[in-house]
Amino acid sequence: MIFQPALPSPRRLSPRLVLVGGGVIAASLLVLISSVGGLNTLLLPLGLMMLTGLAAWRWPVAGAVFFVAFTPVNRFLLLVFFHFAGGGTLTRFGLLWKEGLLAVLLIRVLTDLLFPSQTRVRRLRYLDLLLLVFILMNVVYLVYPGPQETDLFTRIQGFRTDSSFLLAYFVGRGLHLERRHVRWLLVALIPGSLCVGAVAVWQFLAPHQANLVFSQLGLQDFITLQGAAAADAIRSRGIGGLDLPRASSLQLGDLALAFFQVVLVGVAAALFYESRSLRRRGWTGAFLLLMIVTLLFTVTRSAVIALGPILVFAAIFARSAVKLLTVVAVMAAAGLAAFTWYGADATMLQKLIDPSEGSTQSHLVLFDRSIDTIASEPLGHGLGTAGEIGHRQLGDRAINNENWYLQLASEMGPLAALLYLGAVVLMVMQCVGQYRQVKDPWLRTLALGVASGGVGFLVEGNFLHAWDNTVLSMMFWLLAGIAVGVSRLEPEARAA
Repeated sequence: MIFQPALPSPRRLSPRLVLVGGGVIAASLLVLISSVGGLNTLLLPLGLMMLTGLAAWRWPVAGAVFFVAFTPVNRFLLLVFFHFAGGGTLTRFGLLWKEGLLAVLLIRVLTDLLFPSQTRVRRLRYLDLLLLVFILMNVVYLVYPGPQETDLFTRIQGFRTDSSFLLAYFVGRGLHLERRHVRWLLVALIPGSLCVGAVAVWQFLAPHQANLVFSQLGLQDFITLQGAAAADAIRSRGIGGLDLPRASSLQLGDLALAFFQVVLVGVAAALFYESRSLRRRGWTGAFLLLMIVTLLFTVTRSAVIALGPILVFAAIFARSAVKLLTVVAVMAAAGLAAFTWYGADATMLQKLIDPSEGSTQSHLVLFDRSIDTIASEPLGHGLGTAGEIGHRQLGDRAINNENWYLQLASEMGPLAALLYLGAVVLMVMQCVGQYRQVKDPWLRTLALGVASGGVGFLVEGNFLHAWDNTVLSMMFWLLAGIAVGVSRLEPEARAA
């Protein structure tokens, strides 16, 4: 006789998950306390990483939940650790947490695939093949130094920035999930995102105070440790004679925050549009407005441009025109009040959309130069020659695109850009298809949220290197890997 173990109640957290979370929190506190006490040894962070890795191997779903929950606050917590540890060696190990955790989860998923404990059929998708081809293309370019004769370390860094985060997609595809796990993943994203929003509001209202606090934590040295140019937590942008602070919040960079908020606005919009009760509409609507405000406080025009397509795209498929109009009305009222309070006028709005404005003209110039660069080397200049890695490793010799797809084309040729663009479009289409198949609100929210975030990245990627925030890209593709196959969880959801 075969006995089936009883499934845990969908309304209660698994004791294993609580055990993992408690262990990680306790270990984190131990590291921080030891750092304050001056015990700056390599054993503590190494022990924490081993504990997290072992827990993720034993409970991979809990590892994925931790990854999602930690993403919003990871850079700030590493900054705090850097401040108290008083050195860069330990922090460098901490910066590798995402790669280490992703590697453990990927090996665990591959192990389950090669040695399955029970029969689980996973249909191979065209998106799987497309992403595999793109990753293999990046692997080939690891051995191609290009006309600039870049060294192997630069090419590895370019591979890491351009494609390594896509491995998270296959982790999401391979995880053995239940409907309640999807709810955990989405709920895990909310607390850190609320903290990000609150800090962004504070930074926008009190930029000098916020800069002082982050400087005392050693932000400039922390950024320099990673090979980038030191900068204040809150930069300013002059528009029409008015200097607007650009919030960076816990992401420690205004562009990084803008990229993060593109995903969060998509998820928040899906939560709001899928809400049915008045109470849920209230808190999801407030969460969506906070995420929109946080995005606007980055004063990143490409992200603001992407905001409209995200909200409209999600509203069309959710059939929530009334909710969309409500959001637009509240945003308009809040924006008018903010502009009045800040002393802005119509002139500033005109300059924001003026095609002759300096920043817009700069993007056009870089676009023309990128096309010429691609035409001069159809096979590409090699990994690590463009984008953030190019600036760090090559300095003035780096290719400046300000466009993710042109960045890929300048490094590996037009085919690479077309492959990635096609993969994102296909991912959005598949998520929409999954959204239409399922009825469970959490499954629908995940599918619609990921699809909406993908639309935002499709827009923003034309103006900025939107995917080179590695930890965010890992989180997004992890959720995408789950979302493109979420309909297989629908029978379990109906039974529950």
